[in-house]
Formats: sequence, structure tokens, C-alpha cells
Amino acid sequence: MDKCLQAGNYYCNISGKCIYQSSVCDGVTDCKEREDESPPACSLKHQCESNRSLLFGCLGECKPGQFGEYCEKTCSEKCLNRICDKSSGICKNCTRTYLENCSQECGEECRERNGFSQCDRQSGKCLNCCTLNHYGHYCNNTCKNCKGNSSNIPCDINGVCQFGCENDYWDKRCNSKCNANCQGDEHGKRCTSTGECINGCTRGWSGNLCGESTDKENVSSLKTTVIVIPVIATVVVVVVGIICYFWGRKRFNRH
Repeated sequence: MDKCLQAGNYYCNISGKCIYQSSVCDGVTDCKEREDESPPACSLKHQCESNRSLLFGCLGECKPGQFGEYCEKTCSEKCLNRICDKSSGICKNCTRTYLENCSQECGEECRERNGFSQCDRQSGKCLNCCTLNHYGHYCNNTCKNCKGNSSNIPCDINGVCQFGCENDYWDKRCNSKCNANCQGDEHGKRCTSTGECINGCTRGWSGNLCGESTDKENVSSLKTTVIVIPVIATVVVVVVGIICYFWGRKRFNRH
């Protein structure tokens, strides 16, 4: 039997006859029980690489894309290159999916490798970084307002912009907008990476972030003036009244 298999031939189960590979699945019965013309025998002939036994099946390896005792089953299309475990059919590597049975889709923005978007088999985390303008372990967050170009990833895995912000934005992830009261330059740039206005403030505003209204100060002064003037007038009236009272009383006493 061993010599028969090692020679690349087939071994009949019942008769023990050794037949040539060309005699299997050719429409002519060579084994007593016709096992050489059965579907499993045809699978062996076409899908098993070596050591084919009509009794025990494929004792060697199945051709890529096949699995099972007689290599009669097809690996899932979710398996990378259609390669799966010979016995269980579990994918050795997934294409754009993960988990044991490759049932969960990897993030759409995981960078591709060999034509396939790749992520960790267990966790689903992207293995080859993200496509442009995306970040995070699953590449499901978007870099916004970061400077960059078609050849550079504008932000790192944590979303921190690597080349600064577009005009009008600031902070590490460029999510904060410059205060509208900051004066812009000829390029439209208005604030630093910390949000401080670099060209001063528009009229009526002050402070590093141009968030303090100078109009409020004027209004406050006006309110103070409006309050103080009546108070002073009241005091004057009272004082004049007191003087007049005592002056009148003094004249009355003389008479």
C-alpha cells in the first residue's frame, strides 16, 4: 500500500489493487466496488497534492482553496488566497475580515497589503496604519483641518496633526477654531497653535485670544457715570437745603 501511494498511484479499498492515477475518475471501473469512479475519488485526483488513498482520503496536502478528508470542500472566499486548514476549513489568514471564521469586516480605512485591507485576526485593529485622513486603532476617526499632502499622513494614530493646522484652526488635533475677533493676515492665518491671535484683534476686542470686549469697558464707564451724577446732584441739593435752613433760621432769630 505504502509503495503504491508513494508512487503517486491509488489503492483500492476492497480488492487492495493498486491502480494508476490516470485510471481514476476516467469513466472506467478499475476497483471492484467502483470507488475509483466515486465523487470522493474524483476530488482526490483533482484536488489532493499527494498520497491519495480511496480508503483514507488525502494523506498529503490539498491544493490551495480546498479542504476536507478527500479535499472535496472549498475554502471560504474570506480566506486570504483561499487557504484554510485542511481538516476544519478555518482560514489561516483573512482577507478584509477577522475573528476565527473571518466573519467580521475590518475597518474600511485600514491600509491595504497585497490588495487586501488587513487587521488583527483577534481584535480587528488595523495592522498597516490607516489611509489618508484617518486615525485610531480601527481607523474609524477622521483627521480634520490638519495640513498634509497626498504622500504624507496628516495625523498620527492618536489624531495629533503632524504638520500643523489649516488656517483658522488650532490645538493638537486642529479641532478648535481661531476666535472670529482675531485679525487675519494676507494668507488668512489668524492664530497660533495655542489659539493666540498673531495679528491683533478686530475693532472693539482685546486680549491674547481677542475675547475681551473694549465696548464693555466703555459701557461700564458710562453706567458708572450715569450712577455717579445723580448721587452728586442729590448730595448738592441736600447740602444747599441744609445751608438755606440754617441761614433762614438765623435771620428769623435776629428779628
